[in-house]
Amino acid sequence: VKGPVDGKYKGITADMHACSDQAITLAALAPFADSPTVIKGIGHIKYQESNRIQAITTELRKMGIRCEEDEDGITIYPGEPTAARVETYDDDRMAMGFSLIGLRAEGVTISDPMCCRKTFEKYFEVLEEVVMSLRD
Repeated sequence: VKGPVDGKYKGITADMHACSDQAITLAALAPFADSPTVIKGIGHIKYQESNRIQAITTELRKMGIRCEEDEDGITIYPGEPTAARVETYDDDRMAMGFSLIGLRAEGVTISDPMCCRKTFEKYFEVLEEVVMSLRD
């Protein structure tokens, strides 16, 4: 797996209604884009394990990332995430998605990584194995 040489990719507009479980992952990648990323069609994720739209914007703002929430989605602007302790809201997708920011930003920690146990108990072990294999 390799990203762009300069570490930036183009921001996108994505209607994620049909695949809203991946909205957190896209939101975690969005700060590293070179232009805004708009995630729409996800108003219903306010009513899942957590209010995921509010959780995403709260945690990104903690890291100094500008984002705007509306009824149906989020706009996330490019930025350099700063160190922060990410609350998971007992939501496995928040823990897994926001762990990706920690691969590029120093000092990002997940407050309750074991909330992943309900869907992917060994997520952080597998993530570490993948990261280590990419370094070899």
